[in-house]
Amino acid sequence: MAERNSSGAAANERTVVITRTFDAPRELVFKAWTDAKHLTQWWGPKGFTNPVCEVDARPGGALRIVMRAPDGAEHPMTGVFREVRAPARLVFTYVAVDRDGKPLLEGLTTVTFAEQGGKTKLTVESRAVGLVAYAARMLEGMEAGWTQSIDRLGDHVARLRAATTERSAEHASFVIERSYDASPAQVFEAWADPAAKAHWFIGPPEWKATRRELDFREGGRERLSGIFPGGRTSNYDARYWDIVRDRRIVFTYGMHVDGKRISVSLATVELEPAGAGTRLIFTEQAVFLDGFVDGGGRERGTRAHLERLDAALKSSTSLKS
Repeated sequence: MAERNSSGAAANERTVVITRTFDAPRELVFKAWTDAKHLTQWWGPKGFTNPVCEVDARPGGALRIVMRAPDGAEHPMTGVFREVRAPARLVFTYVAVDRDGKPLLEGLTTVTFAEQGGKTKLTVESRAVGLVAYAARMLEGMEAGWTQSIDRLGDHVARLRAATTERSAEHASFVIERSYDASPAQVFEAWADPAAKAHWFIGPPEWKATRRELDFREGGRERLSGIFPGGRTSNYDARYWDIVRDRRIVFTYGMHVDGKRISVSLATVELEPAGAGTRLIFTEQAVFLDGFVDGGGRERGTRAHLERLDAALKSSTSLKS
């Protein structure tokens, strides 16, 4: 006879139900579940990253995610979509496996998206069955894991909502990959330390900084103001949302020229070990406001920043110590 817990369910089984309401249309919330570039940003408990995230959101389509814990341990999961009814309902099976592919637990998750006056009521019901003795520990952590994931989903949807509701003339998104002859810890420090960042996060040669502040923590702000010859001013105002030391930085920022906001952006910096160096992946989604035409300038500017970062890493003795 199967051992029973206090609720009467078998001890090697667990069902978790979480309900949350987001101030965002359900099409947007549904997309956050079915588009890999969004799912990878929030899936898993706080501090986890997803170096592998593959989503084929159609009946019979595959779901494959490899979560990486803060200690570096990887937790693979595979699944199959049984039902995909946009933007109202998702049903998928899943199997958590160990590094050798041995199944540890399996389950079924049903996600419903209910429209409520422009908001979305999300309900997640996930049932799992342990397949090995030590899966009991995984089942014990199910509710906490799902709760933290949905918290991160809420933050991600809020950022998307802020960007997509802006009145805009142009949207732009780009991905830049760059390799550095420095460790992920050294590259991360170049972003996190105010003195180090001041060496490379600067404007063009004719631009002069007039204010620089960096509070590098989740919820912290960064401000950078400057002036061009002739008196034209620029202001950069960022907020950090997700920071995983030596691995990931997620932030939003707005740009102002002569006091007028011209853009809002969501940016992600991912750091991956590459031999003795680091592979940096910079992803940005930008919305340009009130008729401002970017013409690719934001991407060119970011590439220039990353080029200066390379020079700063090569010349800095403190970051190499």
